[in-house]
Amino acid sequence: MNYSVRKLDEEHYLEFFETTTSSGEGTELGDWLQTKAREYQKLHRSVVWIMGDADDPEDVIGYFTLSGYQITGGSLTKRLRSGIEPSQTHPAHLLGKFALRTEGQGKGMGELLMLEVFRKYRDVVAISGSRFLCLHVRNEELEKYYEGRYGFSTVSDGCGYPKLMVISTEAVLDLLRRVEESGKESYPS
Repeated sequence: MNYSVRKLDEEHYLEFFETTTSSGEGTELGDWLQTKAREYQKLHRSVVWIMGDADDPEDVIGYFTLSGYQITGGSLTKRLRSGIEPSQTHPAHLLGKFALRTEGQGKGMGELLMLEVFRKYRDVVAISGSRFLCLHVRNEELEKYYEGRYGFSTVSDGCGYPKLMVISTEAVLDLLRRVEESGKESYPS
């Protein structure tokens, strides 16, 4: 499938975006896109990126958000903390929302959407400092997936979120380099 990714605008048709998992969870991500996404972007709380079919880009296949974030050195594992004092805060970015329309799930679109997350993150770090890309996960299944598939590590954020995961900027850039060298739109194993 050919697709395009662009910043949310007034042309995007959000009303019929629905997303659920096989267990029936996840409807709040569709609700958020329909009711809050434009407001969050207008207030500069996050940037909402929309994946649409290249032939009909206003029809939403999936979306993700990126926003500024901070992480303290004390939250990181020893391996990730190299050169970082425990009391120092460091710039990061948060992948706050990530969702695919229900009928787009199980077709490889999630990997393509994550690849776009990494590409947008690369664009951000080219103009603004960021040591880590972070995300919060809801359950152990997602935690294992992000760790095994992309190399995220679980850390403590010190704010009460039990499942904060991070990947270093260097790891994201290396992963993108390997994907682009392979000429495929999928991740090397």
